[in-house]
Amino acid sequence: MEEPAEPIPWLRNKDLAYYGPFRDNVKAFIKNETEADDFYVEGGILGHTVTLAKGTKYEANMRVYEETMLDSSRVHCDCCRCIGWHHHPVTRKQYHFIIHTDFRADLKPELKGKRICQICTAAMPAKDKVCASCGENDGETSILDYQTHLMHGMLHANGCGHLMRINGREAGSRVLSGQQLIQIWEKVCNLLRAREVSVEDVSQKYGVEFRLLNPVACGKTWYGTFGYQFGKGSFGNTAATHRKAAELLRNFPLADVVHDFKNMRPTRANSSKNLLELKAETESPGGSLHSGDDETLEVIARYEVLMGRHAPRTLGGLVALLLRLQRIVRRNDKAEKELLLRSQRESKERGEGGDEGADAKARRREEEREAAAKRKAGTSEALFEPLAFQHHSKRPKRVGYKRGDDGVNGVESPTSPQQRRVMSSAKPRALPSRPLRPRGADGLVPATESPFKAEPAPNPRHLAASIRPQVKRELDLDPTQPKKLASREGKKQAKPSTSAPGSTKMGSSKAFDVEVNTSRWSDARIETASNHCVEVLREHGGKYMPRQEVRALARAKGVGDTGLLDHVLKNISERRVILTKTAPKAAKGATQRASIKRRQNASTGQLEYMLESVPGMSKMVASVVISAGASGGKKTSSPAPPSKKSGADKVLIKSEPAQQQQQRRTTHVKPETVKRPGLTGEQNAMEEAARQLTRDDLDRDIKLVYKSVLEHYKPARPRPGRPPSKDGKGAKSKVRGADLVAAARVLLDTKQFVKTYVPVESLLTLRPPPPRGPDGQGKGGRPPMLAKGLRVLVTAVIDAKNKGPKVSGMDVSAKGGRRKHGVETKPPPEVVLLPPDPLLSDLKLAVNKCFQDLYVVLAKFKVSYAVGFESTKDATKLGAKKIGGARVEVHGDGADLESEFRYQGGLDQWVVRCVCGTCDDDGERMICCDACEVWMHTRCVSIADSQGTPRKWTCADCENKGKVSSGGGGGG
Repeated sequence: MEEPAEPIPWLRNKDLAYYGPFRDNVKAFIKNETEADDFYVEGGILGHTVTLAKGTKYEANMRVYEETMLDSSRVHCDCCRCIGWHHHPVTRKQYHFIIHTDFRADLKPELKGKRICQICTAAMPAKDKVCASCGENDGETSILDYQTHLMHGMLHANGCGHLMRINGREAGSRVLSGQQLIQIWEKVCNLLRAREVSVEDVSQKYGVEFRLLNPVACGKTWYGTFGYQFGKGSFGNTAATHRKAAELLRNFPLADVVHDFKNMRPTRANSSKNLLELKAETESPGGSLHSGDDETLEVIARYEVLMGRHAPRTLGGLVALLLRLQRIVRRNDKAEKELLLRSQRESKERGEGGDEGADAKARRREEEREAAAKRKAGTSEALFEPLAFQHHSKRPKRVGYKRGDDGVNGVESPTSPQQRRVMSSAKPRALPSRPLRPRGADGLVPATESPFKAEPAPNPRHLAASIRPQVKRELDLDPTQPKKLASREGKKQAKPSTSAPGSTKMGSSKAFDVEVNTSRWSDARIETASNHCVEVLREHGGKYMPRQEVRALARAKGVGDTGLLDHVLKNISERRVILTKTAPKAAKGATQRASIKRRQNASTGQLEYMLESVPGMSKMVASVVISAGASGGKKTSSPAPPSKKSGADKVLIKSEPAQQQQQRRTTHVKPETVKRPGLTGEQNAMEEAARQLTRDDLDRDIKLVYKSVLEHYKPARPRPGRPPSKDGKGAKSKVRGADLVAAARVLLDTKQFVKTYVPVESLLTLRPPPPRGPDGQGKGGRPPMLAKGLRVLVTAVIDAKNKGPKVSGMDVSAKGGRRKHGVETKPPPEVVLLPPDPLLSDLKLAVNKCFQDLYVVLAKFKVSYAVGFESTKDATKLGAKKIGGARVEVHGDGADLESEFRYQGGLDQWVVRCVCGTCDDDGERMICCDACEVWMHTRCVSIADSQGTPRKWTCADCENKGKVSSGGGGGG
């Protein structure tokens, strides 16, 4: 079940709406909804404040910085240059919508005496002014260049803008999540009728680029879920190549991945190599023989076992499963933390908390460390068993399905042909040499006992073999078992009986039951944890409690092992509870029985437990009956022992069904799935799998899949001893996923995405709704922000004589590209409002005012004529039906074409013509040829990003020309 969406902080007036062009809407918004500062924040920057979700826990202040470009030190826009809007003139105003960070270094003990650099977000001493990491002084940097803002979006006055950054909780936000922040930005753009917004997707975590991970999982980037589409690709990539690359990675079969990784293992031919050669191959890049290969196969096999018939079959399905499990685990951890904090607050309000003593605080810290260590090592007994403390070179190398299995991978078994084993990749725990806790903490370990030592979980098959002789001896003493009954039970499966959590029944008869505890916890620990859980239910007074709350309160009573609590709560509803009165002279009726009920909450989907109400339960003590023969403290009668062995007794030992025998031989037992109403089978399987995984497990598996499969497909990497694959005429590569390397590079090279919020043409037909009355219907009341008058879409030609200076990065041979909104001589078209019955002079005046107020270089622009109305006098009526909603092109003079404000990309005249096909500036590193002055990507001309550029460099075409011509020269 997905985590419920958090509310989006917004204005108090939720019905606020604007219906004009962006340049008018943003002015009305600032005037009516914000409070202006009494001073300029910086040169040419005036700040405004608006409060979102006032009075709630999500309250936040959004700052609107109005930047005047004539007074600003930053004239040009690099984002416009990279997305393809470099031909736009520089606007007079641009607006920054910012939510500042609420991160506080004083709340982090590890950051005591330090602060965060606002440029590179690195921790630095609080007294230092210059950051040692980036070498910048953030005190002298503009506030608009800070990297720590939770949200930063910028909109030019013409409606085109850029989403600079979104920093959610993982990036330092204490209250607002990334989903809430981007939804705030969506509301701002939709409210103000923004035209187009671009974003550069460079988000990552622990080296994982999300622009590669998310398209593989769901077919689009994280920003793509909010409508951002392919804007511009680097290195000649197009929207078609980006889409095909995502589909190839997403639909690639996992069976082919397993096949390629299995082929990476050393063959018998490699056995003749000496130790030094094998060590060299292991240490070479991409030449790992076992560790990375087997870990990848382990991850695939692990989630196939966890999901069962819902296991992923493609690479995209595996990545999507990992991301969804990660969200579920984080949701469960958050809910558990909130319940624990709530229970602590309630106990303090009731006066039960008090001041903790030194022993209680030390014990609590010790339990927290123990629980953290067990979570890190993986505490799920249903799938993963604790690993033996051995060197990595001695671990089993091949893990997965047995040979000949019909599964996807078909990996050989690590131990024996009959076993199927999935090993956890968690690191072994390093436990301190001290007892877990003294007696009195939870009564588990006496203070005089030897230090606790972690041991691997026992194999159920070996455990059963050791107990079977004892069972046989006790059965031989039973004279009441007839041969017919034994033979009849040998043909059909015995009925399941209620057993203690984590126990296995060996043999079955009417007179004798033997329960074997196969869990990694002792009977004493299971009994203590069970008693704490039923005590929590008893104190709740016969009311249903959520599972997370029962678990949290039981931990508060002294059980720090969350895995043990999960193990107990699985089957606690099948156990009987004994309620004993605490009165000293209670003879009759001192002991009563009760049962635990479990249900599924239809609204929340959580499991809930309740101890049935018994009169006087508040003055009783509850305990759980663990032994199968226990019946309220009374002894059970047993038959007399026989004088000699019976043949029927031997049949009883061998009458266990083959299915149960196979289950006992298997190392890992598939956990019981609790079906929740309203969820599909796949969702139930994911919920159950999430209970057996930790956050560290999923983070580690995601990083492993990303590094070994997605980023650089490991089987396709060149390795020593393997001849390079031939393409074209030669033999084809044996690696099935060889094409994944190029597909991943396409996704990584695509960083620019764009979203069209309101097409400028749609403003022609946009009309405000009729005013609503106090009851929400009919006429009356104050209508929303109206944009009265006729609407005309105007395109202004500001230079009819020539095109002026060549636009930065615009090549004459370039075809296509993002030139829909204007060209070198035409700014983007604008919607102009006219009176109801306009004259031609009204049209010219409205166009002059619109473009003069909008762009710096058009401060003296005047319309000379309108196309189609060249011979028409200014006093001529245009007619409402004829001009309303029309598209008009006007020509004018007075533009300052030599100003530095001419283009957003600057006035530099240079040409891009790279060998990859790029004919425009895409923001990647480039180098210029000293002979032809053409710019190319450094990566395309074999200059690594880690290398510096040479002082003199000549492209291949110029070098060839220099060799042919007699007096040719070339740079070097």
